[in-house]
Amino acid sequence: MRRRSRRLHEEAELNITAFMNLMVILVPFLLITASFSRMAVLDLYLPPAAAGGEAAKGELQRLSQLLQALKARYPDKRTAYLLAEPQVAYDTLVQVMDRVRVAELVQAGSLVQAELFPDISLGDAPPLPEPAGQGERS
Repeated sequence: MRRRSRRLHEEAELNITAFMNLMVILVPFLLITASFSRMAVLDLYLPPAAAGGEAAKGELQRLSQLLQALKARYPDKRTAYLLAEPQVAYDTLVQVMDRVRVAELVQAGSLVQAELFPDISLGDAPPLPEPAGQGERS
């Protein structure tokens, strides 16, 4: 005769106390540290872009010089925020991003690339404010 052994089946309880303790500490910490991060925006209103290749190269060169001056002023900064208007050509945007990342310098007769702002965030530019006196009249 075969004997059936009955196993006692206990229902397992999930102990989530440690997980809840972690969440109680982690959530307020993340909320507090997020409020301390600041973003500074440098408002530059550049003149409209020229329609020629040589003029565009000159503008990119002036942009590169401005970025080198900013890097000298803020050497620890690695992030740049680009706000582009919808009508900006993709090629122009890529050229600007290249100039923001690195600067090409001539040192000892050779071309050297110096890192400027390698971390670039791209966003949509807000609409420009209307000049005074050209708004709607009522």
